Amino acid sequence: LSIPGVEEYELQMEMTLWQYFLDVGLDCTSKDDCKCRKFKDPTTDICGYGWGFDPDEELWARSRENGGSLNTKEFASSLKQRWDAITAKNGGGRTQINRYRATLGQDPLPTEEGNQWAIPLVIGLASFVGFCLLVAGVGWIYLTYREKKRLQRAHEFQMESTLNEATRAMSSLDYPLQLVRGDEFVAEGTLRRHELLRNQHKLTVLDSLSDVDAFVNAGKHIIFFSHQWTSFTSPDHSGKQFEMMASSLKDLAEQNGWDASLKDTFVWVDYSCIPQANPSTQTLAVRSLAAYSSSATYFIIVSPTVTHGDLDDEICNLETYQTRMWCRAEQVCHTMRNGLDGMFVATGSGLEPVQPDFFKDSLLVFEGELTCCRLEHKGFHMCDRQALVIPLLGLYGELYRTAYEAKKERKSSVQIESVQNYLHQIETQQERVFPRTFKHISWRNNKRTEEELTLFGDLIERMKARVESGTDFVELIDDGKGTASTASLVHGGSSLVHGGSALVHGGSTLVHGGSSIIPVGVPRGSLEKPVGFIRHGSSVGAGSTSSATGSVEMAVPMTEQAP
Repeated sequence: LSIPGVEEYELQMEMTLWQYFLDVGLDCTSKDDCKCRKFKDPTTDICGYGWGFDPDEELWARSRENGGSLNTKEFASSLKQRWDAITAKNGGGRTQINRYRATLGQDPLPTEEGNQWAIPLVIGLASFVGFCLLVAGVGWIYLTYREKKRLQRAHEFQMESTLNEATRAMSSLDYPLQLVRGDEFVAEGTLRRHELLRNQHKLTVLDSLSDVDAFVNAGKHIIFFSHQWTSFTSPDHSGKQFEMMASSLKDLAEQNGWDASLKDTFVWVDYSCIPQANPSTQTLAVRSLAAYSSSATYFIIVSPTVTHGDLDDEICNLETYQTRMWCRAEQVCHTMRNGLDGMFVATGSGLEPVQPDFFKDSLLVFEGELTCCRLEHKGFHMCDRQALVIPLLGLYGELYRTAYEAKKERKSSVQIESVQNYLHQIETQQERVFPRTFKHISWRNNKRTEEELTLFGDLIERMKARVESGTDFVELIDDGKGTASTASLVHGGSSLVHGGSALVHGGSTLVHGGSSIIPVGVPRGSLEKPVGFIRHGSSVGAGSTSSATGSVEMAVPMTEQAP
């Protein structure tokens, strides 16, 4: 009863009910009219509703016959329109509520004018929050973009640095070439650890490739022994490999008419000539593996049949030798520059020349087996595969540059044709020869982790692009934040000359897949054979220059055993 216009609400309800529930046909204009039209009892002067005690049977029947108006959606819509008009006329919901509160003795609600500050406040807060979110979103996008660009620059820096290192490794030594004189090697009676020979001053150290050139031109012979380690911790636990190395050295000297004392013969073998205790210097030496292998005048594969020192059911022989990654890598590094001349296999029946077909699997270096991978890199700070990327990338760059410039200048020769055939064999299976990624398994906090790591990535394509653009070296500037920019480009040819004219250690035909392949001969300095070659150093001073008497000066330590 406290709601203003209650009678009007009731009237509109009744009008709507009668209009839609019964087919009255006309809008009534008043309550009495709505209730009593056609229903008024002339005898009692009382209006009926059509469903009360005295229903109008005729009207009800007529409404049902015409379908009536029992559509609730239309009924609700019409009633809402009528009620909204009444509510607007009587002050709306707030006025009606206040009147109702008044009947209960309560104060009216606060006026709308007093609350006008709330709406702007809400709008302002919402705008501020929206602005902050917008700024945060834009800032996040910017920082993400900047970090992405930084990572891209860092990646570019790493890739270009790797290419620089690979190019530089072909013309310099990251770690000196260290050799054991033949007579001292044989006298040891077993393979000695590098550090032991170093401390006993039994290593001949060649600090640069010019030293190597002078050493070879002085009539010294470098024998590269390639072998499979027969134990996880020892290179030759049975001693059979050393025995075969010693006998092969003597046989080679006899066949070539060398000094039988073996004092002009020098041996390179991994355990004795590469640091074993220091991983950092070991990595440097591995980077120079291509130079070590190509510097050798002879390459001997030593593979007698022996039982593995840690695996009783595994036999080590020539077949298992060829499955080892390091063994394949040494072969590839040597043959890419020297061919098959001077390559022999020693299995127990004397020295036998390496047959061309033997090399066909060696090219797939990274499909070879590794001890570090077998042990899932427990105790290893990196996979040996990663250490071989730079030397093999550098050798590939040499081959590609030689073939590309020969084609560009329309040069033709048997050697160039062989290089092109060699490259063709690589490119037909490039994804296997130079895998972009490799599966790496390691243990961290006693948890086994398996991940896919980048190996060569797109380095081969980048090396090709460098060669084709005439770029040998890209100078990079590090900004101290892991990014870099290119400062300048150094352009050069493809001579790959360490000294002057070329000195080729090999040059035989390497048949691979039916193609005649002669890998590039290593260019060496055109030094005359020096007079009075000084092996143990020189009184003139350090360096690799010529003295007044014409002798070649080598910066190497004395090799006699310390007293």
